[in-house]
Amino acid sequence: MDLMVWFFVASIAFFWGGYPILTRFAPMHPAWTAALLVNGAAIIGSIGLFAKPTAPGLKNSAITLIAGAMLGAGMFLFSKLLAWEGLEIGKVFAICAALGTVVSAVGGMIFLGESIAPVKIAGLVAIGIGIYLLD
Repeated sequence: MDLMVWFFVASIAFFWGGYPILTRFAPMHPAWTAALLVNGAAIIGSIGLFAKPTAPGLKNSAITLIAGAMLGAGMFLFSKLLAWEGLEIGKVFAICAALGTVVSAVGGMIFLGESIAPVKIAGLVAIGIGIYLLD
């Protein structure tokens, strides 16, 4: 990967890894947490519309809205986890992120025709072992 890709990966890791910690400093009902997180993401994400103002077609818009609903549901459920007293945020977030990685990788193999290499399978097994060790 080139340097710009690594910059984006590091930035995503910082933002996605940091927001669960920040939400603990502002305890509120998980529904409010999820709504505010999704709305904040929508505001920042909408800035990109200035770069490409051409509207997508109906099918692509519908698929993306379904993906957004999935994101919203995931944010709500994750917010419920963040609100639970006694749960370690570092552990919970790491497990959620690792399982998300597995779902994305397997989904890519099944639905997008991505490669199924032995080393990739070994990596997914290693993630599974890591999740087990975290729990």
